[in-house]
Amino acid sequence: MDQRIDPADSPPVHAAAIDPAFVPGPMPARPAAPDVKAAEPEDGAPEAAAIEPDEAALEDGTPDASAADDSSDDGVAESGAPGDDDDSPACEASDRRASVVADRHGVRLRQDDLEVDFDWKEIGAVEYNTSRFGRRLTVTVHMPNRHQYWVEITAVNKERLEEWTTQLDAVLDSHFEE
Repeated sequence: MDQRIDPADSPPVHAAAIDPAFVPGPMPARPAAPDVKAAEPEDGAPEAAAIEPDEAALEDGTPDASAADDSSDDGVAESGAPGDDDDSPACEASDRRASVVADRHGVRLRQDDLEVDFDWKEIGAVEYNTSRFGRRLTVTVHMPNRHQYWVEITAVNKERLEEWTTQLDAVLDSHFEE
């Protein structure tokens, strides 16, 4: 009697023969998130009510308290990127051909014209090695599906290499348990 060993609901296989758009290996960086548009009210009454207090405040010459709060928040957001006030460690290592950026958002690897960007949620492990006598840093990102992405960076001197490894170690310690 013939029986199937694998489950009947096995996931579909992605391959170039089945899907010509599928290309294994490093993928380009994800596009920026689309702009989130505010939901438009269905009737004009709530919209008019929302605009009237601001117009009334302008006519009176007294600033609205909520408008003052909004403007102070905008000033803080404009002074730096959103969420940059976090003191989490970051590492940026680069040479003329390659770079690695590891921060609180994830890890970005770049080699020549290829760039990959990984969130911490999708990374299985990050490994780095230094050459014994040279100035080379190799950073490997391991994915849960057993894919690996690596890049080699050459430092100007050994002190710079030690600085990179110290920074990278601090970033990895903040995101992974030992």
